[in-house]
Amino acid sequence: MRLVLFFAMVLIDVQLAQSQGLQDRVKIGGYIGENHMHRGLRGGVFGEFEVNEKAFLSAGAFLTVVSKQHAYRGGDLNFNYYFLKSKYDVYGLAGLNLSKGKNYRHSDVGMNMGIGTQFHLRQIEPFAEIKYIQIIGGRLFFYDNLGLSVGVKYRI
Repeated sequence: MRLVLFFAMVLIDVQLAQSQGLQDRVKIGGYIGENHMHRGLRGGVFGEFEVNEKAFLSAGAFLTVVSKQHAYRGGDLNFNYYFLKSKYDVYGLAGLNLSKGKNYRHSDVGMNMGIGTQFHLRQIEPFAEIKYIQIIGGRLFFYDNLGLSVGVKYRI
């Protein structure tokens, strides 16, 4: 049911963006990646909104699976700044992360920093990111993680 509601919200957002002339300013996408420290598989979906020519806000949800017993989910809110814009773009990102483990009652807050690149192929933009994530846990612990992700952004 949550998945159906999520896709309904995405379709409504796409229709609103198209009706308000925001086609070139909004992107949606998905990615899959690997977490280096925990040896887990990470996947997610996100939306990206252009603030100005070189700055974008990106918000998304993710799921990381380390083993059958250990998984966590959460959300990211990142600020992407484009240093190089041409046929391929290079950008830096910084933001906040909120995650919750499968068997935990509390959520963890952290920060993201990274660099990425994307290529322009009409409406579709394949991309790759390297992201450093530092979690400051709700259970008073710290852990660091380095992740590599590849995915696709779709300009609506």
